[in-house]
Amino acid sequence: MNQIIDTTPLERRVTRTEARDFRTAMARSGNTDWGSLAVGGNAKMAALIGGLTAVAVLLVVGIVWIFDRSPELILYAAAGVLFGVLIMVAAFLIMNGDRRISLWKQHLTCVRFAERNGFVYRPETPGPRYPGLIFNLGNGRATEPGIFSDDGPVVACGRYKWETGSGDDSKTHRWQYAAIRLPGTLPHMVLDARSNNRLGTNLPVAYRSDQRVSLGQPLDKHFTAYAPSGYGFDAYYIFTPDLIAYLVDASRAFDLEIVDDWLFVYSRSGLDITAPRTWQQLDWLAQTVGARVGSRSESYRDHRVGEPAMDAPGLTPRPAPTGPPPQVAPRGRRLRTGVKWTAIAGGILYGIYLLISLIAKIAEWVG
Repeated sequence: MNQIIDTTPLERRVTRTEARDFRTAMARSGNTDWGSLAVGGNAKMAALIGGLTAVAVLLVVGIVWIFDRSPELILYAAAGVLFGVLIMVAAFLIMNGDRRISLWKQHLTCVRFAERNGFVYRPETPGPRYPGLIFNLGNGRATEPGIFSDDGPVVACGRYKWETGSGDDSKTHRWQYAAIRLPGTLPHMVLDARSNNRLGTNLPVAYRSDQRVSLGQPLDKHFTAYAPSGYGFDAYYIFTPDLIAYLVDASRAFDLEIVDDWLFVYSRSGLDITAPRTWQQLDWLAQTVGARVGSRSESYRDHRVGEPAMDAPGLTPRPAPTGPPPQVAPRGRRLRTGVKWTAIAGGILYGIYLLISLIAKIAEWVG
């Protein structure tokens, strides 16, 4: 699993001229992803500015026409409004232009880094369809931006987002992730880092407490480990003492998930693809944690394979799967989700707040 990542392009400064030339080249490239980024923003901004200017001029001219129908006064008023709008637009375009140039500098930096290392950089990718815990939530799922590889253990790294709710209640969630491919399949396991938790887990998914397993110190001090019911000894087989030492040494700031033939690393802010430190950490993780988990995945055998798959005690067994024999029995492939008590507590507090507000308004009406 040797993969030496060259971070030199991330440390090289990109000039404004290079960023502008790159944006122009991408707009002319015919690539729909880049073309929409390079042209779409300008088109939307021009339409917005034109619409606001027209509304402002018509509004002022209408007011002047109501009170004084002098043509000269109407002309002066329209010219004054137009001049003021142009000044505000110029100031806004300067600030927005600096922001967009900064964004295109990042794009060009990531493209150069990807090309140097044989990766592919994409500013936005719908999905992707991974089996990890963050990848099947909500709507509008996308990686924006992301760096992908067909070779080597680090297959992807980027910022993943999804939306929940609708209308005024919609909310966008963003997580940074890295995906490492394993040579074999393992039971579903999660290491929830304690360092980034506040009131309960910070993960967007909660797991049932009866699936917690103790792997001893020092891992229990830094992580809450989850494994499917009955898979505690399997967790001991996978998380060997040397692997635990590596996890505690450098991975305790991240949440980790093993699912199928994938190892996912999650963070809210520690996996910035433009930071050399991110790729140095991932390179080290791939050579240590990834290599050892991968070695275990090659030799792992689940003795439960072939047992009747039951959804719950007393229910009819599921039909036997077709295709190659599975490496993990059905009950070990996914953890059972639970309830996030922090969300319930927040809902209760919000309900109390609404009740108190309602009582206060009723008291005000009565008084």
